[in-house]
Amino acid sequence: MLIFEKQWVMQWLQTVNQQTTFYLKQSIIRNETGARIEVNFHIQLAQIIRETKYLDAMGFQVPEFPLSVTLQSDSYQSNVESLQNMLEHYQSVINMMTPIEAKLLGARIKKLQHVLDPGFLHLNWNALGIPDFVTNCTKAINAFKALISQVQSNAANMENAIAGIARSKLVGISPNHEENDILDMLEFYENFEYERQLVVDGALKQYRGIPPLLKKVEDVVVGTNSGTSLVFAEYYSFWELKIFKALNEMVLKSMNGLQTLFRDSVLKKGSTGKRNHARLFRVVCFLNHPDVVVQPSLTEITKMLANMVRSILDSVRPFVRWMDGTCLETPPQSAGEDEQPFIYSFYSEVSVNPKIIKAMFTLNSSIQKASAGIYK
Repeated sequence: MLIFEKQWVMQWLQTVNQQTTFYLKQSIIRNETGARIEVNFHIQLAQIIRETKYLDAMGFQVPEFPLSVTLQSDSYQSNVESLQNMLEHYQSVINMMTPIEAKLLGARIKKLQHVLDPGFLHLNWNALGIPDFVTNCTKAINAFKALISQVQSNAANMENAIAGIARSKLVGISPNHEENDILDMLEFYENFEYERQLVVDGALKQYRGIPPLLKKVEDVVVGTNSGTSLVFAEYYSFWELKIFKALNEMVLKSMNGLQTLFRDSVLKKGSTGKRNHARLFRVVCFLNHPDVVVQPSLTEITKMLANMVRSILDSVRPFVRWMDGTCLETPPQSAGEDEQPFIYSFYSEVSVNPKIIKAMFTLNSSIQKASAGIYK
């Protein structure tokens, strides 16, 4: 064993200066392809420091260079820990972003990465400027984090507005079981339209509150608030698609609500166990031999119920689409001297949604069945 130890020590002494120099000259951070940025303090350098410490304690004649490096081990350890903490902070901030935010802030991310460049290119473990490098990087990371927080704060407000649109219930009336409280057809329809318009106005207010929020984000990211930034074109489209989905959800849920309203307007069990009618509006029927006369007429009833269905879909007409690459509403388009200007709204897209088309078909079928049942 003694011979082996002497051979090992002799070999170690022959290579330790060269290896120590090599590892100290490596960059302080590294980033392998597709990997996280890591501290580049080689494991072999840590091993040399430990071996030097033990050999010196055992009385071996250790070269001055590795011995001086070993005496600075606390400084190296401190630098490694501060670099690790800084890089973990950097990664946590990068991970805060959603994919669309990462695209939006691409230029700012590159700017942040440039702050890290000295750690890849210039600084090695002989450098005295590592603490200053960590300080500069931490300052840049905190500034970038503050930027993300501003972007995400406005994004959260936009999400809330869009969720409010999706939750909007365009059908706010319910069947009536009390004989004395039943409305006539016109009153029922006016109440339906009044409630629907209130909900549409509220949703429209939320919709029109989104572009100002996008302009705030634009201001903090690129320093403009025009709503037409080329950098933001994809970001504008991202939010417009969310609005489109919310409007589809609003219409589809409302149509399902109207279907439920029609379905509830049939024989139902009351609290006494007897079956009674849940009524939408009053219809007067009397016999004028040989015919049964209905007031309002069956045609008027069918037309009114069909208008209710159509008005739900028409609720998206005021939601004007944005001009391509912007968050600004498209101006009315001239359609000719004798024609009304064309308003480019979400109606064109929502109206061709297969689920909404199916819901309208189901509703119209229910109307036909209900109308036919009046004579039974």
